Amino acid sequence: MKIDYRQINASDFDEIRQFFILNEYCWRDSDPEGFIERSEEKRDSVAAEFLEKLKNINEEKYHCLAAFNGEEMIASHFLDIYMIEAKLACHIHALWVNPSYRGYGIARKLKEMGEVWARKMNCVFMDSNTKVTNTGMIALNKDLGYSIARYNFRKTL
Repeated sequence: MKIDYRQINASDFDEIRQFFILNEYCWRDSDPEGFIERSEEKRDSVAAEFLEKLKNINEEKYHCLAAFNGEEMIASHFLDIYMIEAKLACHIHALWVNPSYRGYGIARKLKEMGEVWARKMNCVFMDSNTKVTNTGMIALNKDLGYSIARYNFRKTL
């Protein structure tokens, strides 16, 4: 299987839209009961808004990576830069791999590519969240040298 990894095309509306659909799947898989699928109109709106952000040549806040098997986008990795604890950091908003392609090292490769970009952008650290039940991602994070930095507590009201 030949997987191609690259930054999404910032001028391709359909590719940006597909990227955000895969990011939507990330949220769906992490919270199936609370997930609300976007309408087609909202998906178009999100893609159009982000297309404008990515067109701005001075905008280096976001980094959008994807993995492709031929023409099919099979994974997405959405990162951005901001201050965390008064330090320049790269936050991983979403990383999702199509279930049919899990176990092939795709998430690892995308995370490593994201780290290269974050270093280039002078980030001090990477920041990521995952559900406590996502044992695969927890194991991958530990294997890549990530450690627990804080706990996120939730109380249902």
